[in-house]
Amino acid sequence: LTDILKNEWGFEGFVVSDWGAVHDRVASLGAGLDLEMPGPKNRRVQSVIDAVRSGKLSESILDEAVKRIWRIVFKAAETPKGKKFDIEAHHKLARKAAGEAMVLLKNDGVLPLQNVKQIAVIGRSAKEPHFQGGGSSFINTTKTDVPFEEIQKLSSNATLSYAEGYPKDLELRQELIDEAVKVAKAAEVALIFVAL
Repeated sequence: LTDILKNEWGFEGFVVSDWGAVHDRVASLGAGLDLEMPGPKNRRVQSVIDAVRSGKLSESILDEAVKRIWRIVFKAAETPKGKKFDIEAHHKLARKAAGEAMVLLKNDGVLPLQNVKQIAVIGRSAKEPHFQGGGSSFINTTKTDVPFEEIQKLSSNATLSYAEGYPKDLELRQELIDEAVKVAKAAEVALIFVAL
């Protein structure tokens, strides 16, 4: 968080934990975690105060975390509220960020798909995208891309087949699995979309 994210990559924001993920506030602060959530909790705050007073944690590390948080607070306060914005430009930026955030763990030459005539698209989330969870990951989108439709646009020379794979209620339904297997076997390649 400090050496790579902040120093090497020049990240100017602050690092925030997932809810309830911090087990040692002093150690996490020392490692570069600026804001623990949910917080603040009195005993956690006191542990940081005690660590600074005892010399276990450098006051400069605490100062750096506070500075990073306040920098964003001040920027947010200066940002005009309630104004219109360019939805298409923001959507384009969101797509770019999502594309750059993806990680391909292994590619044995399958990607990018080329000269594929029959593509199986499997999984409910290909047609009904799951793009959020609850709590801190809850968002109100201005625009949502549907993977199946985007694949259609990019695959004009291929035939697409679709299988739901799993129902909305997430109950095991063997007939949906059987249909997905059948659709996959009939295609050259299967793209599988799995949400929660």
